[in-house]
Amino acid sequence: MPVKAGSTWFYHRILLSGSNITALGKRLERIFESETKLFMKNPSSKECKWYPVCPMRYFYETGQINGHWIQQYCHGQWEKCRRYQMEEKGEPHPDWMLPDGSLDDNLHNPDS
Repeated sequence: MPVKAGSTWFYHRILLSGSNITALGKRLERIFESETKLFMKNPSSKECKWYPVCPMRYFYETGQINGHWIQQYCHGQWEKCRRYQMEEKGEPHPDWMLPDGSLDDNLHNPDS
């Protein structure tokens, strides 16, 4: 049975297993709903126009960064991405700069 945003199916199934799991079920449901709202906020936008050539794509595909960066920025609210903003202004920025503007030295020197 597929779980939909706002669905209490997951919560009710977990409720049968005990109080500790019930609390976990409630938290997971809230997370699921908030993530769904994030992606449904602007359904007309598909992905950042820079994603095909962005180093974040490479870092994600090679397992060097968590997929949350891609979901939140590249396939979500890419207008809030610091990399996108700088690229649009023609401002140089390092490949190892994350979408929030922080620098990840592990991406710059992966062998260190």
